[in-house]
Amino acid sequence: MSTATPAPKNDTLVQVFFYLTIMTLHKQIQRATQRAAPHYHKRAQLPYTLAQRLLEKWEQICQLNTRPLPLLTQPHTLLDIGCGTGGLLDQLQTCFPHTQCFGVDLSLAMLEQHPAHTLCADAHHLPFPDHSIDVIFSVLMLEWSPHLPTLLQEFKRVLSPNGHFFFATLGPGTLMELRQTWQKIDAHPHINYFTDMHDLGDMLLKLKFETPIVTREDITCLYRHVSSLLKELKQLGSVKMSDNIQRTFTQKSLLQALETHYPQNNEHFYPATFEAIYGYAAGSTHHPEDEARGITRVPIQKVFKKKHS
Repeated sequence: MSTATPAPKNDTLVQVFFYLTIMTLHKQIQRATQRAAPHYHKRAQLPYTLAQRLLEKWEQICQLNTRPLPLLTQPHTLLDIGCGTGGLLDQLQTCFPHTQCFGVDLSLAMLEQHPAHTLCADAHHLPFPDHSIDVIFSVLMLEWSPHLPTLLQEFKRVLSPNGHFFFATLGPGTLMELRQTWQKIDAHPHINYFTDMHDLGDMLLKLKFETPIVTREDITCLYRHVSSLLKELKQLGSVKMSDNIQRTFTQKSLLQALETHYPQNNEHFYPATFEAIYGYAAGSTHHPEDEARGITRVPIQKVFKKKHS
């Protein structure tokens, strides 16, 4: 097993801060998923939708590549990071019947719903050897990370040469209606911010992933009541709501204030926009030992072009 250190290497103080942040994150995830886990697979419509779109992206990448990519179509090992209750993992096992498929999640409560082929582990320190995974899928997990470059570097560590990485996450346009509504009630930020798609693309390039592709779309969900939206967000967990609410509000008066200021459509539904970001990147085409030593290999065909008679 690899013993790669996930924390940034700037100095000891930064590493201590990073690990304290991770410990806090562990507690947040356990609290957020403990009650939601038994019913998560039935109510988690957004993760299900993003998972289906991500599988479509996989099919598109397969069709775009004219040369055979065996690790893309017939991988030996596949990892679903942030697998939750295993809904996507089951689909991946169906798509790749001859592949060793594993799921990793930090929530024990979630994994208890799907104990087969799953591991409870921190995605910043995966329990897999270097370059041992051919394909990585991740849906609604990146937004949990307190330090995305460290997380992506860990993904790259376990990804095999010529391996493939697919992810779906949320962008900064997520819940813009709810953000605007909160701004009319008080001055506190109540919803966490998400990384922009361009910044994600830059991170992938900086970490030397190959041919990154990042796209986005807006998904709008409609709710009869604002309370229904808040309940779903609590079950989803990926959107972290602040507890910083004025003490003058009771739960009832707070809901009344939100429904008063929240915009409605013509059918009197409350819309909620989720900016979905989809990403793909290939692992390094270089040998692992070459990358560590800063060596780049160029095929001889690219150096000497064949002369056509």
